Amino acid sequence: MRPSTEHDRARLKASTRAAIIAAGKAKQLAACSRVNEPQISRYVGGDYPDFMPLDVILDCELLAGQPVMTAALADMLGYRLVPIAGGDETSLTLDHVLDAVNAVGELLRAFRDGHSDGHLDEAERREITNCFNESMKSLQDGLRAHTGGTFR
Repeated sequence: MRPSTEHDRARLKASTRAAIIAAGKAKQLAACSRVNEPQISRYVGGDYPDFMPLDVILDCELLAGQPVMTAALADMLGYRLVPIAGGDETSLTLDHVLDAVNAVGELLRAFRDGHSDGHLDEAERREITNCFNESMKSLQDGLRAHTGGTFR
């Protein structure tokens, strides 16, 4: 009998999805890991029983700039990840803030353009979703730089 539950495995799939989004999507991860894009996409599917291999998780988390899946695993085991204290590399810069403002601006543009005719088609809906994801990633990057890697 497996010690992990169905809920644990579903949570791993969800953290895999979040990590891939934070890394910039499956296509970006596939370009710099040993696994191709269709296989990466299968790792997030609930119907696909396999999980992302550890070396691909490492590639994904390095691209994302944060230990998304590692943090989820630690949490499931009752642990919390704490970043190793660093120096100035965790300082918030104007570039962080400008990246976040730019990403939110793109979200506003996509929303305005999508709603200009009073109807959202699927492509416009996807564009808005992608802009939300990019905005969240930019904001998280800035917050991580500001707090030294922890979200308080």
